[in-house]
Amino acid sequence: MKTKIFLLAVVSVLMASCMQGPKGEKAKTGDALSVGSAQGTEFAANTEATTIEWLGTKPSGTHFGTFPLQKGSLIVNNNSIVGGEMVMDLNALTVKDIEDPKMNQMLVGHLKSADFFAVDSFPTATFVISSVKPLEQQSVIEGINVTHTVEGNLTLRGITRGVSFPANITMDANSIKAQTPNFIINRTNWRANYGSKSIFANLKDNFIHDEVSLKINIEATK
Repeated sequence: MKTKIFLLAVVSVLMASCMQGPKGEKAKTGDALSVGSAQGTEFAANTEATTIEWLGTKPSGTHFGTFPLQKGSLIVNNNSIVGGEMVMDLNALTVKDIEDPKMNQMLVGHLKSADFFAVDSFPTATFVISSVKPLEQQSVIEGINVTHTVEGNLTLRGITRGVSFPANITMDANSIKAQTPNFIINRTNWRANYGSKSIFANLKDNFIHDEVSLKINIEATK
């Protein structure tokens, strides 16, 4: 009897964890921010070394993968990042958790469809930096020493929204490294509404969480 109760408790915990959305710092999201013309020294992003990871969840589990960087740059003036742009190639997005090639490509195809990123109409996503502000008081999030707040405009599906998230940024005369902990955006802010319980009320447990986790590592050099 005790064993049965224990197993039921374990199952309940696992089900509860699956019902939750991805974990991470919630990004501040709002109207598009004003972005000026940044002047300074350009550092080109290394597209091979830069990684942009995504993770989505639903009651039955999770999926995760990457958005490859097509091109990117950071603008530095007086030892501070004053601008920059990252362009992600959504046609080359990957799914990392499904080993079966056929099933993997089915999910990739669905993510590229109009249900999610609509890559036929919007093959890229862009993030344009409006400001990078050093923190007065640094903190450690997921083992990452957060040093700055990054603000900018994220454009997905032709929709531009302002986003703010924490990052660790280090630089020297020739290179820049930036790393974020997991941070959360709400996909419905960019009208990626498929399977959203907040949009479609009759989905019961057949829904996908609105929240998507992102984690970014950027390397850039002169």
